[in-house]
Formats: sequence, C-alpha cells, structure tokens
Amino acid sequence: MFSVFFLNIIIGVVSEQYEMQKKLARSSLRLVRATKCRNFLASASVLPCRLLSKTAAFWVAAFACVFAISVQAVGLVNGTAAPWTRAVLAVSQFLMILATYQNPTGHWSAGFNKKRPDTWHYLWIVLPHSTGWDEDMDEEDPIEPQDDDA
Repeated sequence: MFSVFFLNIIIGVVSEQYEMQKKLARSSLRLVRATKCRNFLASASVLPCRLLSKTAAFWVAAFACVFAISVQAVGLVNGTAAPWTRAVLAVSQFLMILATYQNPTGHWSAGFNKKRPDTWHYLWIVLPHSTGWDEDMDEEDPIEPQDDDA
C-alpha cells in the first residue's frame, strides 16, 4: 500500500513534467538548432575556409575517416592498440572537422571574397525588439502572433 502511494505520486510528477516539456519541445528544438548554427558560423570566422575546394575537402575527409577506422580495426585484430593510435585519431578528426568548413564560395567563409573584392561577410545576431505593435508600423501591417502548436 505504501509503495503504491509513492508510485502514484511519482507518476503524477513525471506526467506533469512531461506535459510542461511537451509544450516547450518546439522552442527547445529551435534553440538547439540556432545554437548549432551560431557555433558553426562562429567557428567559420576563425578557421581557414579557403584551403581546399569542396571536392578536395570531401576526399581529404573521406581519406581521414577511412584511415582512422583502419587504424582502429588493426588494433582490434592485433588485440592491442599501437602507441601512436591516439595521435592518428586526433589528427584524423582535426582533418575531418577542418574539411567541413572548406568552401571558398560559402557564405560562412570568413573574410575577403576573391571573386568579389568589394564583398565582406559578417555574422549578425538578431534579437526581437518587441512582441506586438511598433509605433512606427502602419495600421495595415500588423504582426501576426505565431502559434507554436500549429
């Protein structure tokens, strides 16, 4: 009887928390996606993005991935890892991450554009100013509230 009482309390608390999180799920997903995009663009402003073409970067990443998997497979077959395995895996991972950013014509490519010397790229962060009517807005252009449940 005692355990059934506590089980009912736990079920009630978990159900209530589930309902709260269910309402926040769409906003949380958007926040996570926006954070990942921001991190990618912030990294692209620091990492060199014009070392290789997209095709060459793909093949460098593919070779690094296959080489890393091969080193691990050899270690599994031999029953022991080589002493340089960690270094090889670290270098391979670095090459794969760096290859992800290699697109000289990509909009995230930091700095100067060689094709158009007068063009620079920037990362803009936009925050909402208000959630309703703005004094500067015309009466014909209302801001429609967005329904997250739709």
